[in-house]
Amino acid sequence: MVELNKDRSNSILDNIKIASPCPVPWDTMEATEEERKRFCRQCSLHVYDLSGMSATEAEELIESSVGRLCVNFYQRPDGKVMTDDCPAALKALRNRYRRVAAFIAGILCSVPWLPLQAQTPPRLGGMICPMPKDVGDTSEYGKKNVKKLYGIACKQVDSPATDLVRGSIRVTVDSTGKVSDAVVLTTTGSVAVDNKLIAAFKKAQLDSFKKEPRGKKFLILNFDDPALKKQTDKKPPSTPQ
Repeated sequence: MVELNKDRSNSILDNIKIASPCPVPWDTMEATEEERKRFCRQCSLHVYDLSGMSATEAEELIESSVGRLCVNFYQRPDGKVMTDDCPAALKALRNRYRRVAAFIAGILCSVPWLPLQAQTPPRLGGMICPMPKDVGDTSEYGKKNVKKLYGIACKQVDSPATDLVRGSIRVTVDSTGKVSDAVVLTTTGSVAVDNKLIAAFKKAQLDSFKKEPRGKKFLILNFDDPALKKQTDKKPPSTPQ
């Protein structure tokens, strides 16, 4: 299983760690129509090669996934994920290993004192857990618009104090402020409430932002966040028709 460290960093890729390594080698998995995706017969799941993707592609894959996601990747000397747009020296080392993996393995077996990690970048794999609460846009933009989403959520329920005490929802926003997607990460405890919130969020118009390489931001609304409780817990009175 793959987990994400709680320490924040500039990239979600910097926070990946292997808690329980997958025993199935990447090279033994069944090839698919996509070079960067293989099928594991042991767990009956597709496995994605993060090292065959750019950093942006790998981040988007992880951030947009819901539920189980199995990945495989080469690990850099500093412990981070080696992506396809990694520094030239590291990329050359990875490519060289791909071409002569069998030869190197034979040489290393004959020289037991030679450290394996000093010669080849290790390939790790496992399952990524659902996105943790602390992953998402934490800038001033993110904080401001998460509060807007909470305000919208409060209008969808009879009692925010009892209906919105747990659960989390991920909202994807494009540079125009339009919500392109909303996904329940953990339930509020009521499917009806979950569905109401998703429907309302998908119609929401949030603040626009300067276009970024990915062109979108991910906002995580955690209903057990004490900061949100500073806002009103009462549903505003409806306007007389």
